[in-house]
Amino acid sequence: MTSDYILDYIEGVILTPEILEKNGFTKEVDANSSHYWFTLIDDHTKFSLLYVKSIFQWLGPLDFNYVHELQHALKLCGINKNIKLIK
Repeated sequence: MTSDYILDYIEGVILTPEILEKNGFTKEVDANSSHYWFTLIDDHTKFSLLYVKSIFQWLGPLDFNYVHELQHALKLCGINKNIKLIK
């Protein structure tokens, strides 16, 4: 049996500070601005995101808007972390 799906209506889950904090990221305020750092330490790996004006940035110009983008980056860094969504 074959099913057809209209992919135009599928949207990613927006990444929020609340999702990060619920999943073990620590939040730190940048002393020189209103920016925040969200950091996850897994075994020997430290993964940090800069939160500026509702955008999460990693390694300079690489922005995350959705949870699945973060999950891909964590996997590429060798961090085995399942991101749980807020209910």
